[in-house]
Amino acid sequence: MQSQITAEAVSVDPRLLLMSGDVAGRPSPPPFERLPARQKRRLLCIPGGRRPRWNGQAGVPRASAIEITKLTVPRVVESGLEGPFDLDCQYRCNESDSKLVVKWFFNGEPQPFYQWIAEMQKPVVAERYEQSLDMDRSHAPGGADACNTHTWQLRLVKPTIDMSGKYRCEVLTLDDQDSAEASMMVFAPPSTFHFNYTKSSSDRATLLCEVDGAFPMPHLKMYRLLVDSEDDQAELVNVQLTTERKEGYYRAVMTSEVMDNALPQDEATVFLCSYSFKEIKYQRLKRLTYMPARLGPEEKQSGGSVNLGCGVRARLSLPFPDVREHRPSNLGPQKRREERVLRNSTPTS
Repeated sequence: MQSQITAEAVSVDPRLLLMSGDVAGRPSPPPFERLPARQKRRLLCIPGGRRPRWNGQAGVPRASAIEITKLTVPRVVESGLEGPFDLDCQYRCNESDSKLVVKWFFNGEPQPFYQWIAEMQKPVVAERYEQSLDMDRSHAPGGADACNTHTWQLRLVKPTIDMSGKYRCEVLTLDDQDSAEASMMVFAPPSTFHFNYTKSSSDRATLLCEVDGAFPMPHLKMYRLLVDSEDDQAELVNVQLTTERKEGYYRAVMTSEVMDNALPQDEATVFLCSYSFKEIKYQRLKRLTYMPARLGPEEKQSGGSVNLGCGVRARLSLPFPDVREHRPSNLGPQKRREERVLRNSTPTS
């Protein structure tokens, strides 16, 4: 009488839980997705950083037919620039592989926006991407000879802000598949950047800094340069910030009220307004020179003129805002490319 093998009586290598189907008479293990979180973490610690692939014999790893070795995606690009900006998907496969397919997905969408099937030669592109891809340049360098190509390249032209997100390359054959993803940020500097003040009474003024037409959301700050120092500055904390988004772009307005009696009376005070993006290294600022002055109510100063009421504007020989734009840092990572080198996924025995 043959003894029955139960799941409790068998010591199973944890890696075998990733297999599907019966092996050597053992009951089928549960799918990876249904395993407890603790056991998932153990399995994902297998050398190589990916789920291992196995052949039909228990405990024997299968030679990887498809493996993406490197995915290169531009980390940051500016909206509307000509580029070129290339997305490269490098892979390794066997000469015996057939029915090779390369797909590109965006932000986890179920359908690829780009698909190339080796037997069909001509790729299929989603309609909304047709104007954003240079089809003459998007190809597999060296020709479209299935696995002899080893690299698939997409060339973006004039990227827009709605193309910010995660890009996933998937390479598959009849027997195997692999995928990798990386993120790209398409940013837009603001079309409007203003910094001025309004004199609401003789003893106070309201600073106003406005940024419009930016993506992603800009972060505004106001500073006051300290006396006898060009480098030291104090951030204003008594500020009000409002933001709104229209057609994908952001508008941000920051205001702060300053009291004349809190400022030096015999010299001008310099205020700064800066905007930046958390996601990228990009910053711009403007400076404004303010001198306490006894002006009428609701008189707004900008560019050395004052509204005297009744539609009359006049030039006055008084110290008015000196607004200048400074560019302390350029777009360093505009063409910086994020590379993810993926190690061999075959586990060592």
